[in-house]
Amino acid sequence: MREVVARFITACNEVEKTFKADGKGFMHNEHLGYVLTCPSNLGTGLRCGAMVNLPKLSSRDNFKAILGKMRL
Repeated sequence: MREVVARFITACNEVEKTFKADGKGFMHNEHLGYVLTCPSNLGTGLRCGAMVNLPKLSSRDNFKAILGKMRL
């Protein structure tokens, strides 16, 4: 995770350098932070996620009950 975040930060910094060379920058508000198109990321501009591989989970007898508990 640390390496992924480091690459993300490097990419953002490089994009921002390009913007600044054209006299522009990322949208930022003193009160709200960074302004994006997705309200759930307001202020940070960062979203992290993870995927888990659960082999053969769907072959379990109680698979539908598991999905029901997770509201899926």
